[in-house]
Amino acid sequence: MLFYLFAYLIASFAVFGVMAHVAGENDTDQELDHYSGLARDNPFLATVLAVALGSLAGIPPLAGFMGKLFIFIAAFKASLYGLLAIAIIGVVISIYYYFGWIKAAFFETGAPSGSVNPAPARTPVGVSARLALAALALCSIFSVFTRARSAPGCWHAEGGVESDVPSGLSRSRKTANEPDEDVGLHLNSLLRLSASGLQ
Repeated sequence: MLFYLFAYLIASFAVFGVMAHVAGENDTDQELDHYSGLARDNPFLATVLAVALGSLAGIPPLAGFMGKLFIFIAAFKASLYGLLAIAIIGVVISIYYYFGWIKAAFFETGAPSGSVNPAPARTPVGVSARLALAALALCSIFSVFTRARSAPGCWHAEGGVESDVPSGLSRSRKTANEPDEDVGLHLNSLLRLSASGLQ
């Protein structure tokens, strides 16, 4: 749970950082057309945007994928199949919209003629902003490997799953000697807290 929140946080910061530069100095209203040709005009911003949106969508091997995978495994082991189905549908819908954003940045050359709200002049990316956005993008890429190494017991020999739980809930591990009901109670609380952030 905490890893998922961390992955979502850094990806959201990266996206809003790109949006702040595309919006221009006056921070005017943004439209999807304003991102057309971003990869051609500023490959750095386009790359950061693609990495961050990919992490939010849960595309492997980005951090958002691992965070959602842990939550999906926890839902499956807790037999919360209805909630799991809703979460998967939400992920599919989010991928459609996120990739539409990436498509505009990488595969469209410019705003359509007669646009009601023309794109503002983009704010230049300073050194500090460039370093911050690069750090956020790298965290979205490499934190997944750190998480995979730090939790080798996610799957154990007994067939149980160790999942992250928020503060206030005990860490539960399913074994042959522990009742399934206790695990279900903990994971049910976890999934109710995290369901609103899956989309």
